[in-house]
Amino acid sequence: MEAFEDIVKDYSPRIYYFFRSLELGHEPADEATEEVFISYWRDLKSGHGLDAVGFRLYKHVAKKILQPGPGLPNAIALSNKLVLLLKMEGFDSLDISEMTGLAIDEVRNRYQAALAAEKSNNES
Repeated sequence: MEAFEDIVKDYSPRIYYFFRSLELGHEPADEATEEVFISYWRDLKSGHGLDAVGFRLYKHVAKKILQPGPGLPNAIALSNKLVLLLKMEGFDSLDISEMTGLAIDEVRNRYQAALAAEKSNNES
């Protein structure tokens, strides 16, 4: 239990701001962060160990973002930005493919699309 509390303490600000970077408001980002840790806790209780903590947490983040829900921006733009932010967190295309269920080529395409969108937004 103490290890889980340390993980929550270490990762919750990062996960929260990750959701905020995806343009979720404070309350939705806070709720989504809580749901990620609940899902992660269930994984632990079902036999998954504490190995690869960051990977497992962000896999739950990706699952949460990619499921349809009210108040989420355009799904394709959102998944593009998700891929970009996961890359910025240091995950490679193979990890992101496993987290999101996208083919590796699709991960690369979405990353390039997100970079182009960011460049376009910065030029405006």
